Amino acid sequence: MFYVLGPLDVELLEAKKEEAVEEKQGMSARTIETPEEKAALAKEQATVHFGRVEADPVALSKLHQDVRDLADKMAASEKLTEEQNERDRRGYQKDLENLIDRLGGFFKPPILSEEFADQDVNCLSLVKDCLPPLSIENIMKFADILKKEAGCTKKDPYFNAVLRKFHRIRYAK
Repeated sequence: MFYVLGPLDVELLEAKKEEAVEEKQGMSARTIETPEEKAALAKEQATVHFGRVEADPVALSKLHQDVRDLADKMAASEKLTEEQNERDRRGYQKDLENLIDRLGGFFKPPILSEEFADQDVNCLSLVKDCLPPLSIENIMKFADILKKEAGCTKKDPYFNAVLRKFHRIRYAK
């Protein structure tokens, strides 16, 4: 699977992060960065990333089908009462997180020896702060990423951020 990731839309993601931080811990949870850290972060966010992930075609196809099935279940759930739909959406959020975690598994470097076996990466915790909101439209964007095995470019800020973090698992030191 080949991908090209443009610059990150920082403003949109920062607004979402601030909402999540305020909900969980209040205003005191923000970290103060040095000017050097801010400059390095801005440079990384403006960089265009590209890469190729070798994924088993059957596993990639299964993941794509599971994402499409989630979109179909969500569409069917929209026709139910509000209480039933809200109940289902909690389960669908967990399903979306599991599917994104499965995508992250494709980016993990191969374990070549026993000494690296304990350095496994928790992909979901890496992208928890930039997950896209649960909607049929966002699920279909996710399916679109998976069906283009020959290449994809993502302008959606949420999936761009998710793929950029997964890219760093594979290619960053």
